[in-house]
Amino acid sequence: MTNEELKQGMKNVPVPTGLTDEQVKLAQAFVSERYTTGIKIADFCRKHNKSTETWYDWKKRPVFESYLATLRRSLVTDSEWETHEKIKQKVKSMALSEKGGVREIELYTKLFEHVVEADRQRNMEELGIVSEHEKAQDKTVEDKRNALLQRLKG
Repeated sequence: MTNEELKQGMKNVPVPTGLTDEQVKLAQAFVSERYTTGIKIADFCRKHNKSTETWYDWKKRPVFESYLATLRRSLVTDSEWETHEKIKQKVKSMALSEKGGVREIELYTKLFEHVVEADRQRNMEELGIVSEHEKAQDKTVEDKRNALLQRLKG
């Protein structure tokens, strides 16, 4: 996937209320850099002059963590989904056979970590488990106003 395709895919992800412009920009940059280079959080924070403590504080907020997950899921292409589904079937059959190899499974989950995570998110949705990010999108203006007032009160 090219950098342009990465950016386009992430542009289609709705930004939840409650995130600052800086959080949105850095979340998109992190997902992009993690996908293309495998950058570690500490290295990313150093590169963008942000403390790891701040990053982990942001990640404690369900809306930020959910936004990161949604961004990661947006990067999975149709061909990757097809490959993932085929390999998933193979892994299932290997797991049921006596010759199932753990190394092959570990290799796959390492190489296709973003697809595995997106599959987990998709399965959660099918079970009716909705992320905080998506819950925030369903709120009415009145609900958002009340939530903001509650946060301002303390």
